[in-house]
Amino acid sequence: MRPLALAALLVIAGCHAVPASPDTTDRPSASTSPPHTTTIAEPTATTQESRPHGGQFVRLDPVTLETLSEFDPIPFPADSWSVLFANESLALNFEWNPVAERIAAAWLIDLENWRPLRELDLDGYTAGVFHDGQLFTLDNSGALSVTDLATGETEKVEAWTGRRWAWNDLRVVSGGRIAALLTDEGGSDDSVRIYDSTTGTATDIPVGMVVRANAESGVFDGGYQIPETNLPGVVWSNERVFMVYAGEMEIVEVDLLDGTVNRRSLDTASWWERFVGNWVPAATAKGPTLGVHSSAALSADDRYLFISGNRTTVETGADGMLIETSEHLGLTVVDLETWSALDVPDLAVQYVRSDGGRVLAVDTVSLEPWRDELYVLDVGPDRALVVLGPFGIRSGGCQLTGGGDHLICTEHGHDSTHLRTIAVETGQTVAERTVSSADYIHPNGVLEDWPPFDD
Repeated sequence: MRPLALAALLVIAGCHAVPASPDTTDRPSASTSPPHTTTIAEPTATTQESRPHGGQFVRLDPVTLETLSEFDPIPFPADSWSVLFANESLALNFEWNPVAERIAAAWLIDLENWRPLRELDLDGYTAGVFHDGQLFTLDNSGALSVTDLATGETEKVEAWTGRRWAWNDLRVVSGGRIAALLTDEGGSDDSVRIYDSTTGTATDIPVGMVVRANAESGVFDGGYQIPETNLPGVVWSNERVFMVYAGEMEIVEVDLLDGTVNRRSLDTASWWERFVGNWVPAATAKGPTLGVHSSAALSADDRYLFISGNRTTVETGADGMLIETSEHLGLTVVDLETWSALDVPDLAVQYVRSDGGRVLAVDTVSLEPWRDELYVLDVGPDRALVVLGPFGIRSGGCQLTGGGDHLICTEHGHDSTHLRTIAVETGQTVAERTVSSADYIHPNGVLEDWPPFDD
């Protein structure tokens, strides 16, 4: 299984910019190896060497993109995908059994010491997070398990509701507790669930319906009434989680310490007057959608909440064809101490996320060819928005690397993938490299090197 299938299997949401690693610790600085995070025992006798090779991990310098020859490639099987944990010093490589339609094996890779360690029993994996030498995972039966990475032993510790899934993965919050926003399609009993490993107890905080759906939109595709769906941007801090609905400028704030839920509506007048931008309407033969896909990000100090979104509407053209049109909802920044919006410039963005202590914002400016403009954002001590960019990217995404001083960008072509690093302060491209169209690079310079796709 190629990296492009990861989102479908793990339901990992990413819009243009690639998803952040599940662990929320700081990014490593530019170096030949990620920082030390935990002591792990020597590899077991069983390794991946006996498996059919599909690709290999290759270590590149995350800024120069040069291959670091002192690190031999680490092979991984075909029909597999990888997830990085623990400040990008550990990876899990999942091998898929297409006949049984289940995970055949999960290999733990120590990227810090650059060695495969052992096979773990993680069948049914849907979400996970690394914490303090242990891997907490949720499977599709609803079981929360903990695996000791020093021994490889796995123990089921909690039975969570199996029909619900963890929105944006598991999280480590204050006190080393494991948390998740659990939701299901059409459910009204969604909740934040927190597991405390020191007491072996779990707490549910009801939050109502996370995905807001309106079946009576009044917009029809023939005899089919197109439902309107509003998806929140969800962002976690150590003590709170926020669900943000950009179209309504409503923020649901969940306190992870006392379990209180606050629903806040901001004054949207100035925000809507400032910017609502139409872009690239496209005729669709079937399957048009309605609604808002929101996104949110926190500043490094958790004080400022960045909000953006994309609203999809449907119109009927002169030829009777339905036309799907998007509105980029721009950017608003909220001071969480005063709950007031900052005065920020008009940026035609549709998506934001936290990365390496800063915020990345994306504006898709064309579809054929696909082209994004990317901004790096922060808030200065004077409460003024710091804007770097835009950086023009072709059909791909970027992540911060090199201690946040560079963007490492992936630009997809038909026959190959173009890697590029950009100095954030100057906007200059400092390194470029062409790899296989199936390859994927992580911000620490670890390249998943796959054979080219068959034509």
